[in-house]
Amino acid sequence: WGGSGVFCCSPILAGMISARMIGTEFDPSHPVIDEEVLDVVAEVTNMMVGNIKNGLEIMTGPLAISVPTVIHGLNFQFRNGSGLRGTSLAFTTEGERFEVRIALAPTEEHSAIRSRIPVLGLAQI
Repeated sequence: WGGSGVFCCSPILAGMISARMIGTEFDPSHPVIDEEVLDVVAEVTNMMVGNIKNGLEIMTGPLAISVPTVIHGLNFQFRNGSGLRGTSLAFTTEGERFEVRIALAPTEEHSAIRSRIPVLGLAQI
């Protein structure tokens, strides 16, 4: 199985997470997205998706998950043309909403075991 994981959040939450992880001050009225914030978001994504990957491998066997790519900005579209099926979990913290998405597909040699893996539904909190 292979796929990708996504962590989506607002600039305010990204700045808040970054400030708490590296011990700096944060002004929510003027969130600044710089290289430091983007690096922290990539690391947080890597930690979350890595933990989800480890939990899923009990059912799927080894998974190949891509390393985080950080996309920052507005009005962008993402399209998955590789047949990945996934799920999205939405959460709220500190008044800010964030989502964690996981998309997986069996590799060619493992396509026969696809039916043993439960397809996760959409959960919203």
